[in-house]
Amino acid sequence: MSKETIRIADAIPEPPVSYYRTVEAALQKAAEKEQRSDRVTIAEVGTRRIRLKKRALAVLVAAAVLLVATTAVAASALLSRERYTPANYLDQNAEQRVQPENVIPDVENVIAAADPKADVFSVTMLPEMPDADKLNAGRQQMGQPAYDEAAWGWIREIRPEILDVLYADGTLAYNIRLHTPNGLRFVKEDGGQWLSAFSEETTFTAGGTSVSGFASSDTIDESADETGVTIHSAFEDGANAIDSLPKSGTVTVTDTIGIYDCKVDDMGHIGLLATITYTFTFEADTGAQDASVTVTERALSGRVTLSIERPDNRYVNMPADLSGVVLEETVDCRTTGVYVTYRIRSAPDSWTEEMLAALLSPSFESPQFAGFSAMYVADRSDPGCVPVRPEHADGKKGEITLILPVFPSDYDRVRQTGYGLELGFRCIDSFEEKPVGESWSGQPTDPEEGWDIGSREQPLLSVMLPLPNER
Repeated sequence: MSKETIRIADAIPEPPVSYYRTVEAALQKAAEKEQRSDRVTIAEVGTRRIRLKKRALAVLVAAAVLLVATTAVAASALLSRERYTPANYLDQNAEQRVQPENVIPDVENVIAAADPKADVFSVTMLPEMPDADKLNAGRQQMGQPAYDEAAWGWIREIRPEILDVLYADGTLAYNIRLHTPNGLRFVKEDGGQWLSAFSEETTFTAGGTSVSGFASSDTIDESADETGVTIHSAFEDGANAIDSLPKSGTVTVTDTIGIYDCKVDDMGHIGLLATITYTFTFEADTGAQDASVTVTERALSGRVTLSIERPDNRYVNMPADLSGVVLEETVDCRTTGVYVTYRIRSAPDSWTEEMLAALLSPSFESPQFAGFSAMYVADRSDPGCVPVRPEHADGKKGEITLILPVFPSDYDRVRQTGYGLELGFRCIDSFEEKPVGESWSGQPTDPEEGWDIGSREQPLLSVMLPLPNER
């Protein structure tokens, strides 16, 4: 980051006080969440079903300061859009989401169109579960007392409420509030109770057909107070349950929510205390406008070091000539963002299927991963840019999609400033703390511990994207 860039950012007009309150709260939550790793849940004692529990930070301040805007409100709006996806947008504290510096009116219109309505719910406590004995034994193995109705019976009085549903463009996300009785909290207290809650399984019924699936689900910790807690669940494109949902009509959702005793095990099924089965409906006619599509071919050139992870847990670096590799770029301008998809249109015969898959495998913008990377440039006249985490990525199919935070209400600005992407590929440059070259292969010393890699960025392509509604 250059000194000139810092001085320009410092020249942004003073933001409103609410901006600082939002940033301060976000940084505090970030500090707390850094002390906890991503949650991995084991569904049964003796059975290993693994689920990654999403821990998305709502605001990353430093990079977004580079998005120099002409007004304070514009600057803070761009701040809240870093690493935007429709699901992440809903995965925020409701009060923060609707602040002027955070709210995205176009997406809020889609949320409002779902018009969710509550139906029925039921509560099943641990003693009523088929594997109650096994769960109680697991609690005691972890040094905690067996289930005690006097301690946990209050869970029967929890009342779920559907707050928001967002259904559009291959994403279904929703927030459910669990209202607790008598000021009992879902937060960690010294010597007290410490609970979490997230979706176990969800069934969707529409037009006489029912399908089920597992969501990425998380307790929104900053929402926890003496009145309850909010849980966020999201299904992404590619899940059978989402693929089969209609684009209009009423959809019935039955969500089974697990309540967990984190003092037993923050990551395991053996901490299960109760399940809440909750049914609600929403309207699938989301109000999202039809996408306008532009397809462009982008030719690559130069050389790059590809990093490949092979099925035998071996990692490989190999030099590759990009001449003759052509990407097909599809830009869909939708209500919930601009969706940019890259596919490999053509490549020389010397490029193997393994190489093609590696090129569009996501790096997740992390030095701990190798692969495709992207930075969103909000203004062609400004060098500032923010990372874009690929969504709906499938390197094996030679396809990756980026969701950019550009909405219909932004189109007038974008037509004047332009917008684009800086595409790159992160290759492995260190493995288990030792530097590696462009021709290299290796395996982890301890496969159970996974990998310890470092990576560096290599530029692939700088593109200005087509302007919305100008075809």
